[in-house]
Amino acid sequence: MSYLFFLDESGHDHKNCPYEVRGGIVLHASKLWRFVQDFATLEESCFGVRLPKFNVEVKGSFLLDRKKFRWASQGELLDDEARRKHCIGFLNKGSRHASPVEIEFRAFGQACIVMARSIFALLRTHEARIFASVVPATVEKPSTLEADDFLRKDLVFLLERYFNFIAPKNETGLLIFDETDASADRNFIRQIERYFTRTQRGRFRANSIVPVRCSWSRDSPGQFKLLTFVSTRLTGDFGSRDEAWMRMYGRKSRMNLDPGF
Repeated sequence: MSYLFFLDESGHDHKNCPYEVRGGIVLHASKLWRFVQDFATLEESCFGVRLPKFNVEVKGSFLLDRKKFRWASQGELLDDEARRKHCIGFLNKGSRHASPVEIEFRAFGQACIVMARSIFALLRTHEARIFASVVPATVEKPSTLEADDFLRKDLVFLLERYFNFIAPKNETGLLIFDETDASADRNFIRQIERYFTRTQRGRFRANSIVPVRCSWSRDSPGQFKLLTFVSTRLTGDFGSRDEAWMRMYGRKSRMNLDPGF
């Protein structure tokens, strides 16, 4: 059996996030299907319905948006049954372009926060691991041929951590890319391939990490879209916990995230 490293990125547009994050979730293949099932159960437990039914994607910018915290704090905490009932009302009205009432906004905001907290508990239950490279968004790419042709050092370290995790277990590791990103960022894929075929350490680590690009679809079950949630959460985590680094690079942290995250 193999470990699967589902890779995604966040903050590369340099709009709202103070960091660029590339990384994702490592999950053993034997746990994959159970994880898929448990994620679907969690989604229904939080919202009362599967969100893809309403073309809603579970990702960080959706669950941890500032307005979700504002909605959630508009009144008392709802019990599970009431929250699910009013979430369904919120989603149904949204699909009809009708305006939800206050309690429906509150229920949906609270459901998003419950879902966000529960995702990490679900990952722990299935012994998933999170590996990521985090770089301040203000760092400029060198205008050299090497910067275009070779894998960035922080990403080499990312692959090194993945290798060090799977090698002692005598397991094989796969790299699973978002197919949208793979088509849009072919240069990154080429850099990965060059690393595993043209460098001594890369060739050695290819004994455990299969240097072949695999991809997952944006149309796949919603649980893999939580990769963007994890990436977005990491940008907020570093931003809120390292104020000195933030000041050094002239960026503001995302202080809207609850310390529970």
